[in-house]
Formats: sequence, C-alpha cells, structure tokens
Amino acid sequence: MYCVQNILGYDANDSLFYYNIAVKNRNNTILGLINDLKSYKRTSSFSDWGYPIIQHFFFSIRKISNEFAFFLLCVTAALFHSFSSVLIYKISKHYTSNELSQIISAFWGVNAASVYFNVSGLKETYFVFFVLLSIYSLLNLQFYRFNFKNTLLFIFSTIILFFFRIYIALFVLFVFLLLFCFRKLFYKYFSILLISSFIIAFTGLSLFYRFLPELAYVEGVRNAQLSKSFGTNIFISNIMNFIFAWISPIPAFSYSNKAVNLLVASYSSIKIFISFSAIYYIFFSLQRKNYKYYSLIAFYSLNVLLLIISGVSLDFRFGYPTSFVAFVLGVIGLDHFFVSSKIKLGLFTISPSRIIYAILILCLFLTLGYNL
Repeated sequence: MYCVQNILGYDANDSLFYYNIAVKNRNNTILGLINDLKSYKRTSSFSDWGYPIIQHFFFSIRKISNEFAFFLLCVTAALFHSFSSVLIYKISKHYTSNELSQIISAFWGVNAASVYFNVSGLKETYFVFFVLLSIYSLLNLQFYRFNFKNTLLFIFSTIILFFFRIYIALFVLFVFLLLFCFRKLFYKYFSILLISSFIIAFTGLSLFYRFLPELAYVEGVRNAQLSKSFGTNIFISNIMNFIFAWISPIPAFSYSNKAVNLLVASYSSIKIFISFSAIYYIFFSLQRKNYKYYSLIAFYSLNVLLLIISGVSLDFRFGYPTSFVAFVLGVIGLDHFFVSSKIKLGLFTISPSRIIYAILILCLFLTLGYNL
C-alpha cells in the first residue's frame, strides 16, 4: 500500500466503493446507512450490509480523520485474522494432532492473501472469521453434541453470515441439516451424492438450461465468463474451470496479470500444492468411509460446485472464504503421505514420493501454462 501511495492498495475497486460509502455516511445513523446501501445496485441486498456496518462503527467515531478510521479498521482486521488462525487451530484439533494443528494455523496465519485483505479495506478478513466461527461451532455440535454455548454460537455466527454472503450461510445450514436431520443417509450416500453433483455440474448444465430456456441468460453469462478466462472452446473451458475450481488461485508471475494476483503469488503457490493434497485426502476419506470428515468435505465441495457452475474459478476471492478447508485437509494429507510406505488409490498402489513428485510437476505445468 505504501509503494502505490494509496491506503486502499493498487487499482482499488470494491475497497474504494466501501470506503466512499463509509465516508459519506460517517455522520449518519445505522438506519440511514442501510437506506443509502439500498440505493446502490451491488448493496441493495442485505447480504452485502455486513461489512459496511462494521466500517460505519469506526468511521462514526467523532474527532478522528477518515484515514485514522481506516487505520483502526485495518488494525481490527488484523486482530480478527489472528482470531481466525486460533479458530483454524481448534478446528484442526478435531481431526489431527496438536503439532499438525499448529502447522495448519501457521500456514493460514501468514499467507500473503490475508495480509493483503487485512490492509486493503476489503471484507474478506471479517467474512472469513464468521465462516470459521460458524464451522467451529458446528463441528463442536457434531463432536460434542448439543449444548447451549455451541448452539448459541452457531446461530449467532450463521445469522451474521447472511449479511456477508447468503450462499455461504445456506451451505452451513445445509451441512447442519445433513448432520442432524439425515445423518444416516448422509453417511451412507454422501459419496454417491458428491460424485453425482460434480458430474451434473460438469456435463449436465447445458441440458438443464435446455429444459429451462428462461435460464438462457444465466448460461450466456457463464459462457462469456468461461471464454474470458479460458478461451472460446467451451469444452476445454469447462474442463479447465472444473480443475481450477478445486485448486485456484494459480500463481501469477506475469506482468500481464492483475497486480493483486502478483501480490498474493506466494499464497497461490502454497494453495495450489496443498489443494492437490486435499483432493487426495478427500478421496482417501471417502474410500475409507471416514465419516468425521464428511461435514468439512461437504461444506468445501458446495463452494467448489458454485465456482464450477458460475464459471468464476480464477477469481480467488470467491474461493477464499472456504479455502481454509483445503489447508486443513491438505496438511493432513501430506502427513499421511509421509507416514505411509505405500498409498492405495483404487486398484493402484503407489509410493508417496511419486505422488508428491507428480503433484509438483502438475503444479509447475499449470503455473507455466497460466503465465504464458
């Protein structure tokens, strides 16, 4: 931010929009702020009110400048990110050792994307905190049964999510229903449901749009997005979109990329590798019917499905709120590589070192292809 001489960072868009709203409404009431938010297309829905309301708390403080209010917002974002790292540690403890949980928390705590979000005036840091709080309380309900504290925490954090992104809140509620209303069916048929969903998302969308011609506009928008990201060949674009929805963002080192992609290249380099490890461990957990992972896998897969259907797999901000799952499962998957002499994948038995080499080569290939 110092290098570009702008507190909102390079080529600010969303952050500038939110900042201008905060400055405009600093002497307004909360109700006045909400009425103003309704007047803009992008904040007309209540699912975009969460962050402006948080901003308003700082900008409404009397006798401080706009710049100092923004500084307080960023400092608080850094604190929220620290709390998020603690929550990831606690979530990881449900699945692995204390040492690995600390490693997962450290990976998340120092990733470059979080540093960028903390200081650029974007909502992701606060958004991710409430996602983690909701998932943490949900897992506590799963592993420790119902109690007042966890139930209240789950209800509170999930309600807050509706004011950031409705679909994430709905994903959490859907997983809650699967766990506590249809648990036996969930555990028994989850693998089939998961595979079927991705097959339909990859091959069946054109048929779906054909039977519902009123959704032709949605198909047009999606195809335009795919063409912009991957080229005009729809089949190839669909394949690339499907793959990148699981592993993006791809590390960007070319000057033709957006500056933000260059800024978070170190995060992308870790994320792409860890994502392949997470995919392996998802497959391993499903194969071994390791039910305790199903809720986490379901939540993560729902967002991946959304990225595939919407065609925005290259925009790392859409995948970021659920990417912590890739860190958790990916590190656990890597640990499984190192403690196993042989890895069985379906009918094949492979040494862990060969799998890691293959992942590294694939990451390099995708990175080079993306930057050429």
